[in-house]
Amino acid sequence: MAIPKGVTAIGRYAFKANRTMKHVSIPKTVTEIGFHAFEDCTALEEADIPGSVKEIVSYAFMRCRKLRKVTLHPGLRKIASWAFGDCESLTSITIPSTVRQIGHFALGFKQSSYREKYQYSIYDRYAYGLKIHHHGNRAVQEYIAWYKLSLVMLRQG
Repeated sequence: MAIPKGVTAIGRYAFKANRTMKHVSIPKTVTEIGFHAFEDCTALEEADIPGSVKEIVSYAFMRCRKLRKVTLHPGLRKIASWAFGDCESLTSITIPSTVRQIGHFALGFKQSSYREKYQYSIYDRYAYGLKIHHHGNRAVQEYIAWYKLSLVMLRQG
């Protein structure tokens, strides 16, 4: 799905639970993606987000279970907590050098991981197999260290 040029914001819950969208290409005119905007889009496989979007807010793509590839462009500054949480098919994400902050469980973790961390002091390590293209981005390196994700599990590209 191509969002029309000229659109500047994708509102809260705008495409929530859409069952037909397989690809979303967001134009460079968009500067804001609202909370839960693409949550539960069960057919969504790919997302291309321009650098005009400065922050991927919390839960923006939560539970997009078929989402396998995300491309983020230079200009993006923050990926908030659970932005791509419970995206169980996520295998590839490109994070530009402009990203300075990645929130808790932002990349591919199952929601149960959060509870397990506090209940059992273990991680589900759901990010297994996720390939992060990041070109030495410090925020990505801190994210990997914080969650104790090994390079065997989380390959850098």
